[in-house]
Amino acid sequence: MDKHTDQPVIELNPASSVSEKALAILALHGRNQGPEFIEGVIRKLGWHQHRVIMPVAVNQSWYPDRFMAPLKNNASQLNDALATIEMQHKRLIASGFKNNQIVLLGFSQGA
Repeated sequence: MDKHTDQPVIELNPASSVSEKALAILALHGRNQGPEFIEGVIRKLGWHQHRVIMPVAVNQSWYPDRFMAPLKNNASQLNDALATIEMQHKRLIASGFKNNQIVLLGFSQGA
């Protein structure tokens, strides 16, 4: 079972109307951070008025080992993280956003 998809997803402006000029932001926090950090980044960028989806990683980590560790050390949890991103992307598409209206934003491990 996917470790991350059962975690909360924090949203800003979930009922935002979708128009040709609307943007949606799929934002991922870094290791040892939570969505409050990436929300702060979004606010500093002035993007908080857009629809924002911020999934939460299990234990504040998208994968357990260092970035440069052998892939096998991170593969299972990293695949779960990618599945979570894909699921949230599909949610945005299903709600009417087109790919060119979706911004992927990540910090550190979330990038």
